[in-house]
Amino acid sequence: MQATNLAPTEYLSLTALRLHMAVLLQIGKIGRRADDVWKGLPWKRFHNQVFRLQRCIFKAQKNSQKTKVKRLQRLLLQSRAAQS
Repeated sequence: MQATNLAPTEYLSLTALRLHMAVLLQIGKIGRRADDVWKGLPWKRFHNQVFRLQRCIFKAQKNSQKTKVKRLQRLLLQSRAAQS
């Protein structure tokens, strides 16, 4: 894997970011800086996005909107914010 200069928020998922950081650590490109990158992720924004989707799922379930519930659950499972 070739080292790139992507910002932490430019990855498709947190799993991809973890994998990329692991490879960089193995080849010696980064050291302690990896912790700084991980801590620098917008965790509050991720939490807010997940909570908002969960609230929408709850409201749709309460109103017996099964199609909307399934769609929102799928969206939640595929969201970057929930992959942490």
